[in-house]
Amino acid sequence: MSEYPFQPPEEPSQPTQPPAEGPSEWERSTATWHSGTAPPVDIVDNSVRIFVAIDLPGFKEEEIRLRGDEFTLIISAERPDEREEGRSVVLSERPKRVERAVTLPAAVDIEAATASYEDGVCTVTLPKTSTERYGEISFSG
Repeated sequence: MSEYPFQPPEEPSQPTQPPAEGPSEWERSTATWHSGTAPPVDIVDNSVRIFVAIDLPGFKEEEIRLRGDEFTLIISAERPDEREEGRSVVLSERPKRVERAVTLPAAVDIEAATASYEDGVCTVTLPKTSTERYGEISFSG
């Protein structure tokens, strides 16, 4: 037995080639998360609602996508390439795509959620659900 609790995976003998059709949506979003382009967020929890503010400067409202479930909010935004023909990009630091998944502190009713976008800040209001996540279990006998 090795001194390590696990064996590292074997290196492939040949480099792995990307699929001909390009990376999947999941691969692109995962790469985006690791490249440091996750937008900053603030989460405020009160007794009735959860408010999430996401900084998305430079994006238009129609370029932003919000989705989620009772415990997660997923924020993504993508803008078109703005290069003009005949011009070279010397420096490009503004992200064209951002994505972030936020774990919410309580269960919410995602169907009743509302969103607004003003001055580069997307604000999502998520009403909490009235059900408790954990129920009591009683002993029999």
